[in-house]
Amino acid sequence: MWIKAFGVRDVVLGVAALHPDATIRRAALRSGIVMDVIDAVVVANAARLGLPHRAATAGIALAGGTAMLAALGPAALGYLRDREVVPSQP
Repeated sequence: MWIKAFGVRDVVLGVAALHPDATIRRAALRSGIVMDVIDAVVVANAARLGLPHRAATAGIALAGGTAMLAALGPAALGYLRDREVVPSQP
């Protein structure tokens, strides 16, 4: 049940990230980052309460890594586009 709920959340944020309005795209990206950070905190708390170390490490790595990629990805793409390593969109 929970896995499906998180999947729906990510699909909705993904669709919003493709919206033509830049304000909505930024809001979707920021919301996704916040939710991933919250996921990492929840997993860390679950580890404190007895979640096996291996599962906690994987959960924190996935949630934290996704949040970091979402936060740093646009800046990295802008940096690469400025240096013409990645072509800009038409």
